[in-house]
Amino acid sequence: MCSILLLTACSQSRVVNTLQKDFDQHKYSEYVKANLQTKTPVTTASNIPQMPTLALAKRQSNGSRKARANLNGVIANNGLFKPIADNTSVETLAKKASLNTVLNMALTRNLDIKSAQQQAQASLSKYNQVEYLSDMLAQYEAFTNELALTGSAKASLSKNKSAAYPSPGLNAIKSSIIDESVKYSRLKLKQTTQDTITNARIAYTEMQTAQREMVLQSRLTSQYKSLKEELQNNYATNTGGLDDILQADIEIAASQNKRRVAKDKRDAQQARLNALLNIPTTTRFGGLDKLGKASLIANRNEITQQAHKHRVEIALLESELAKMQRVIQLSERQLYPDLDAGFSRTQNGKFTTKPKIKTNNFFARNDAYLEETKQKAKALTSKIAALKNTTSDELQQTLSNYQSHQSTYTLYRNNVIPKAKASLDIARNAFETGESDNVKVIKAQIAITKYRLLLLNAQSGMEVSRYKAERLIGFRLK
Repeated sequence: MCSILLLTACSQSRVVNTLQKDFDQHKYSEYVKANLQTKTPVTTASNIPQMPTLALAKRQSNGSRKARANLNGVIANNGLFKPIADNTSVETLAKKASLNTVLNMALTRNLDIKSAQQQAQASLSKYNQVEYLSDMLAQYEAFTNELALTGSAKASLSKNKSAAYPSPGLNAIKSSIIDESVKYSRLKLKQTTQDTITNARIAYTEMQTAQREMVLQSRLTSQYKSLKEELQNNYATNTGGLDDILQADIEIAASQNKRRVAKDKRDAQQARLNALLNIPTTTRFGGLDKLGKASLIANRNEITQQAHKHRVEIALLESELAKMQRVIQLSERQLYPDLDAGFSRTQNGKFTTKPKIKTNNFFARNDAYLEETKQKAKALTSKIAALKNTTSDELQQTLSNYQSHQSTYTLYRNNVIPKAKASLDIARNAFETGESDNVKVIKAQIAITKYRLLLLNAQSGMEVSRYKAERLIGFRLK
């Protein structure tokens, strides 16, 4: 009789140790760990160890405050722009619309960001699906207590109960799947935030460029008109040809048309920013920042590695793959894949995670849904590798475009324009001494204006290339 009790105690001990090991392996989700209270294991009079009583703390109305704070932090810690407190109203944008002000307003008013934020907040409600986890574990504890029965009663109870109650390790996997769901929604919010910041930056830069181009084209038109007057005077005195006058007319018309095109471009970018900021379509910005010169000094290989590590699209796929792998873990334990990983109650009020076909282990092990999920996981792995290759290619092209614009900018700023200014000084001196007419002076002025337009386009191209590179990498480059 003593030996039977000893064997029963040893068998019960092995069951408990196995279940506890299964539980310790997964440790539950971050959310569950933060709300889990563990009581000290007790020992019965018969020296049979019992499972620790695990109770999920009752969630208060503010129980998810920390999770929501982390969610709101996604917008602030987007990697591309550090928002600051800015109470600028829509009306003040007509007087002063700096890039920082525009970006701050975009983060608080953009509808896509609001939608992604609401979707992420909705994902937090998935944690309600594990709110009754303590009830399940309490039932499991009662189940382990009943295993102390001996003989055929114990064998029958063990056979029936073992199929009905999941182990803590399975519950832990379910909780981690919900963690991945919330992580995925946060990454989607980060992706939307980065897209909004990048689109707003590019639109703002192109609006700056168009506005500056309008000024230069107006100057160019005035210079061509002055040239035409000089040429007409020369023609009247038989010192000039009619063809030069006609060519000046052509240049005047072309310059006026280019100014109209620049204005249309500015209006288009204004409309784009109005949509991004969710402000009235009639809003017009004033006091734009001066177009800056972006400097981008970086090692291409190092930047590519950083892009593979930080690009949000890659992180999204990796999160989706991690979630799918946990689903496969559940499936291989003869549980159907359930991407939402919720717990359900049967009609009699008890909890169950059993699939309908679990009575036949062959079908559970060879379920078509499980095979499909495994194949999808393989496809997703290949997709991640392909996205990394695409990211490398896009990044190299973007950096090459930046260097091309930088080369043009350096050429005109440090070489061409200084020489053109020197040529203008020579022409003025010659005109003042009577060695030449004013036509050469005006033509030298026209040349400088044209070179400034080329310099402007190169400067704008550098800014846009920088923003695109930073979007691929996921953080600001210095």
